[in-house]
Amino acid sequence: GGGGISSDGSSTHQRPVRTLEQLDNTPVLAVAMSAAAENDVAVGHQSGALGVADVSASSPPRRLPARAAEVQCLAWMPPAVDAVDARSAIGILAVGSRERAVTLWTWDGERTSLLTTAALPRCPPHLAESQRGRLWVALAWAGHRRLGESSDDLSGDATESQTRVNDETFARLVVASHGGELLWCDVRVDDGRETTSGRQETLPNVHFSKFAGDGHSKTVFGISVRGNLAVTTSLDRSLVLWDVGKLTRRWSVAGLGGFAYHAAVDPEDPRRVAVACGDGSVRAHVLAETPNDDDHTHEVLTHDVADAGASTVLWRGLPQTKATRLAWRPADGPAAVALGDEAGAEPASACLAVGLEDGR
Repeated sequence: GGGGISSDGSSTHQRPVRTLEQLDNTPVLAVAMSAAAENDVAVGHQSGALGVADVSASSPPRRLPARAAEVQCLAWMPPAVDAVDARSAIGILAVGSRERAVTLWTWDGERTSLLTTAALPRCPPHLAESQRGRLWVALAWAGHRRLGESSDDLSGDATESQTRVNDETFARLVVASHGGELLWCDVRVDDGRETTSGRQETLPNVHFSKFAGDGHSKTVFGISVRGNLAVTTSLDRSLVLWDVGKLTRRWSVAGLGGFAYHAAVDPEDPRRVAVACGDGSVRAHVLAETPNDDDHTHEVLTHDVADAGASTVLWRGLPQTKATRLAWRPADGPAAVALGDEAGAEPASACLAVGLEDGR
């Protein structure tokens, strides 16, 4: 599309708040709303143009000095649970681009600074030539953790610097790489504050590591994180669940009736995942509980659809178009109340919105 449009969901009838000015004439490929500042939105173009705008203000989007490489995915670091005031926190924006790198930017509402650029690992030699050029750098944040806290939040092969006891807070970033590989890295939250305030002299180093276990065999296009779990969709027509704390694969589901364009987790039942499939249908998979992983940290569990639980075709689709985006009605919070009945009651049953390729 040309520019991004924000809608006001606080009233009974949604209305456009503002149409953002275009950064250039190329299509917008990625849009991300900040979780820390509700009016901040990041927009990325096919040309590589990247900007951040305050939709409540009249000023044009602030253009970031990004490289001319197609912006493929945007994700704001979520605010820490124990943050005193999320609105005053420094925002960190992760950008996945066609230059085979992840760039981290800071944003304080007025100023933006480059935090670091981390190149993806080299393409594995076993990939065919056609796969080498088919890279989509999808990414998603997986919450915060304090290093030195032991639990299941850290992998068994953590480095010495990761296991020392301290008060530093890190956010984990999950990134798709070559040939379906899934990577992760930990980003120190204070790096954003120091960079924006000008106190940091050198850019922080970000190192990627691989998740354990075989995952996808082709390009990953979507990553959805809920709690300590991540679901990925790929060109190989499979759905894979990952444990973000233990950095291992839990299970995979194949036979989705085509490429999985998008997957959305039901907020009322985290075991229920809706998938927009390449054959035009929307399917819901109720995922089976896995065995206790305490003694099987690196065990790889693979299930067929029948073994993974009930699979239901929610919608068979319409001719000449495909379902490419899904969104469950919120289960709680202000958004759920706003979408409830006239008395303000929350919805009694799950409701799923479907976005089609033709714009409907």
